[in-house]
Amino acid sequence: MSALNLIYKDRISFGIELPLHRDWTEAGQSHAHIEGRSFGAPDISNPAKGGELAENLGCAAV
Repeated sequence: MSALNLIYKDRISFGIELPLHRDWTEAGQSHAHIEGRSFGAPDISNPAKGGELAENLGCAAV
C-alpha cells in the first residue's frame, strides 16, 4: 500500500504543524530563564490548545 493510500482512504486528510512559541524579547528570555528553560527553548506549557483548535478546524493530524 502506498503512502498516499494510507492518508487518502475515502477522503483526503490534512495535518498541521503547530509553531512553538518563542518570545525572543529580553523580558521573554528573562521569563524563560526563571522557568528554567534554556536560551531559545520554546514555551510548550499548553500544547493542547493548539491541538484542539486544529481538531475543530478539521485537521486529521497535528
